[in-house]
Amino acid sequence: MVSIFKKNNSSTSRKMFKAKMMSKSRLSATIDSPVSGSDLSMATEPMTIAGLIGNRDWSLLEHLLMYGAPLSMDEPDMAEHAITEHIVVHFAVRFQAPLSTVSLLCNLYPSSISSPDASGRYPVHVACKWSATPDVVMHLIRLNSSACGVQDSFGKTPMHYVAEFYVANYQLPLEMLYPMDESMMQVVKLLKSAAPTSLNLEDDEGCNAIEYALVNDVNIKVIKVMQRACRDDWRNRSKASDDGLRRRHSDLIKDLEELTMTLQEDMKNGGCDKDLRFVHSALTTRRRGSMVKVSNGRVHVDDPAADPKKPATAAARSA
Repeated sequence: MVSIFKKNNSSTSRKMFKAKMMSKSRLSATIDSPVSGSDLSMATEPMTIAGLIGNRDWSLLEHLLMYGAPLSMDEPDMAEHAITEHIVVHFAVRFQAPLSTVSLLCNLYPSSISSPDASGRYPVHVACKWSATPDVVMHLIRLNSSACGVQDSFGKTPMHYVAEFYVANYQLPLEMLYPMDESMMQVVKLLKSAAPTSLNLEDDEGCNAIEYALVNDVNIKVIKVMQRACRDDWRNRSKASDDGLRRRHSDLIKDLEELTMTLQEDMKNGGCDKDLRFVHSALTTRRRGSMVKVSNGRVHVDDPAADPKKPATAAARSA
């Protein structure tokens, strides 16, 4: 009985091993060789670019795109919520795609770089909200630096999104490769260079980037960099003024309205329909009734009047 059991068990093990090797061979053939239409038709479910992005299957997505596989952008039943070539980069950075994937998508679908999504956000807005690494943010800035100073339909610039969401959305795998505080510092410096005026802007909630940083556990060193950038921006405006006086806030409005008009002219599908309203806020004044504390290099604000963080909008899948 023992010998029969061992024989049957050995036979079963060999069958399982053979099946496993055959499955592995098929997978290797799909990933390591050019993919044809007949290969894709063998799959039980049709693959789409949006689906691969949602699954964070970056290696397979890059392979299929580089070999020109006939991939659809999204499922046809998604209707008005479907991902298109105009917002595919937005969608990729929302899922924290690596630089190699983002760069490839930018090359294949360049219209996505200059197109806003349903909420008036460019890829750099979404990347900053979802804690993109500095190399990804730098790449997006190189392709469209003007977008760094544009407010979306909520009045937010990329700097607002960094201050409000970067810490909360930074996940453990990223932390193992890139320390969060260092990554955030680099992203803030990149945005500061690309759009120094964005730190002096308020969103529709009446908050600037530093105010969001104070209530979202941002490292004090990052906050100090933001404060110095605010100060330097207003000093530069004062020096550039013809009469030597600090430029009025209406000058800032005019500058960024001209910037938005330029973007709209460059976009094939129209620009963002929104009224740009910018109000200068005193950056060194604490909120009424709040207590500011510094602990372990982070700023904590106990503010009974502060609103809790609002959930992400469902206006677009790239939210």
